[in-house]
Amino acid sequence: MDKVIVLESSTVLSNLLKDAIKKELSLEAVLLKSLQSAKEIVLKDRNGIVAAVTGLVLEDATRGESLEFFSRLMIPFIVWSSSSDWKSKFSELDRNAIAYVLKSPECIGQVVNILRKIIENRFKAILIVDDNDLMRRKMVSILSSLRIKIFDTRTAEEGLSILDKENSVRVIITDYVLGGMDGLEFLSKIRQSYPFYEKTVIGLSSLEDEDLSLRFLMYGANDFIKKPFHDKELLWRVLLNFEMIELVEKIKATALNDVLTGLPNRRAFFDRSEELFSKGFGERTIWLSILDVDHFKSINDTYGHAAGDVALKMVSSIIKKHFDGAIIAARIGGEEFGILGYGADAIEALEAFRNDVAQQKIKFLNNEICLTVSAGVSINFQSKKTFQEMLTEADGLLYQAKREGRNQIRTSEKWC
Repeated sequence: MDKVIVLESSTVLSNLLKDAIKKELSLEAVLLKSLQSAKEIVLKDRNGIVAAVTGLVLEDATRGESLEFFSRLMIPFIVWSSSSDWKSKFSELDRNAIAYVLKSPECIGQVVNILRKIIENRFKAILIVDDNDLMRRKMVSILSSLRIKIFDTRTAEEGLSILDKENSVRVIITDYVLGGMDGLEFLSKIRQSYPFYEKTVIGLSSLEDEDLSLRFLMYGANDFIKKPFHDKELLWRVLLNFEMIELVEKIKATALNDVLTGLPNRRAFFDRSEELFSKGFGERTIWLSILDVDHFKSINDTYGHAAGDVALKMVSSIIKKHFDGAIIAARIGGEEFGILGYGADAIEALEAFRNDVAQQKIKFLNNEICLTVSAGVSINFQSKKTFQEMLTEADGLLYQAKREGRNQIRTSEKWC
């Protein structure tokens, strides 16, 4: 399990923070009181330490030595201090701290929220484009404290090449004056491929042009920073841009996922399918299946809707197991599911899925409930059918399977 070091002399506050970290972040907080003990923990499990929260006055380190320790090892850290004037005393040592938080029970929530930002961004990346080597290296140094992947380059053309190859890039920082294409042209190119909520752009400039920040925003930038800037300003603007993307992704996931089963929902299924058909899939064979839980109304009427929910969850888990490689597998309404996939193995895969469902028994209260499924499959060779035609055909074949006894799969064509 990933761990957060809490280096603090107050046992009461440490325990309160430990409980909050476990509850809100599902992480283990290692409570320590000395810098030496922190060094020993890091030596044993360097990769498992994702962040640290440290006080300034410890048993064996009274002048902020812990800040230098975490900074040197590039472990993201938060300074937790009860002193209102500590910043003036330790300004040189604190340069790589993510944040400074007043030490009090009321501020524990703030510490946890900052830790959340650090942890959620670990697997994301940032792109810095600036033709000033010194400034670019400075920004890389500042942002390295977040332990995120950083790509940097001198030109917009190289920046576009990196974006094509590295999908993990979420935040882009670009200066206005670049060799070749300028920052606004670069921004326009980015927005042709990526909307503002998928990749955010922060504009930079030292020019005395009062309209430049406005032009960046009008061209599609999410933010703008005037050079020179405070180190922490850059760091926190990047964190807030990451947070904006995270919030949008969560909203999209909520809008496109079925809450009960965790599968994509009807909207996601139709959006993904229509996107695929609009782009085309060449000469590849594609198939679409609509499947339905047999006698589902009877399960609800006999055992209650809670039993029906259990049945849907079980069927969904088996769908995920059998069709993990499909283009999309979704719950499209009630007890009905849709699957879209490539290849000539649909019947075999669907039969294996159908047999798997039929062998399961749901234990609900004192009852055992048996399930079966029926499915209709439409097959599309060389893009001869539209999505709507495949959907209509699969739906009709599903009802044919039900009319002919259920627990079976029906298709109108033979595979080549």
